[in-house]
Amino acid sequence: MHYNQKSILPYNAQDFFQVVYEVENYHKFLPWCSNSIIHKRKGFQYFEAELFVNFKVYQDSYISKVSSEVTKDNYQIISLSNNISAFKHLQSTWNIKPLTEKQCQIDYDIQFEFKNILYQTVAQMFLDNVIKKINQSFEERAYYLTKQNYFQLNKLQVFIDLNKKQEGQNQMNGQAVSQQFDQSQQQSVQQQDVIDSIPINKNNTNVYEQLNKAQSKQEKQQLKTTQINNQNIILEHDMIQQIEQHIKLMVLKNIAKEDEASMFIKIFLKSPEQQELITNAYKFFIINKGLINMNEDQANWKFLSVLRSSTLYK
Repeated sequence: MHYNQKSILPYNAQDFFQVVYEVENYHKFLPWCSNSIIHKRKGFQYFEAELFVNFKVYQDSYISKVSSEVTKDNYQIISLSNNISAFKHLQSTWNIKPLTEKQCQIDYDIQFEFKNILYQTVAQMFLDNVIKKINQSFEERAYYLTKQNYFQLNKLQVFIDLNKKQEGQNQMNGQAVSQQFDQSQQQSVQQQDVIDSIPINKNNTNVYEQLNKAQSKQEKQQLKTTQINNQNIILEHDMIQQIEQHIKLMVLKNIAKEDEASMFIKIFLKSPEQQELITNAYKFFIINKGLINMNEDQANWKFLSVLRSSTLYK
């Protein structure tokens, strides 16, 4: 059996990765997980963990081999279990991509096969709800730990090193850009000196004609850019009004509380950064229904989780 879910979440990618990576804490927030223990660890990239499952009449434990890989653009965790009591195999893969400082894209994939054909048949009936419940638990854990400033105090060493490396690269890039700018300015000054040195007469009027044409072309381009920006402002204004109305509608449908809605709208209108985050979430969940993978209730719940997380950064 195979299941895949993609979503955009209002959390820092490194923080959400840490929630998934810290398997020893799964019993604190995952449904049907009564205990979670790390048995072997080989550095950051590999460890073995045992999970104890208690789901109605089904009780069991199994060991997973967990590997992780962190790059600048993607954080991956793969958990693999073979030939355990209930399963022939069980593999889950998380790919977490940073979008902004406070937004990430999640690609969660799980594949498994039960040894018992009856379990396999029953699992097909409940799989969708079970997986969504588990994913919701991870999101709620990320929300709770963010609110507690957990990640600021307990950031993984691999990300401390990665961030330092990135800061160093940014400094080098900044210096390179500064040098290019200085060279460009110097070239402009030299070109202007050459132009200024040309005496005005009938033989070189074509030089000034070319300069006038270039200046006219630049002015037209600036006018076109201004028109496009004005159009975008009008579109964004309509979108802002649409989101405000939807937040108020969620109150009428008892999805959100009235005092929450006032706070959401206040933050939304006040912060350009949160405005961008909430607008992107609205387009993804409400307009596109999570790329046509959600019903209306699920889309509203996801959007509400984004709104609630925005209060963390007010």
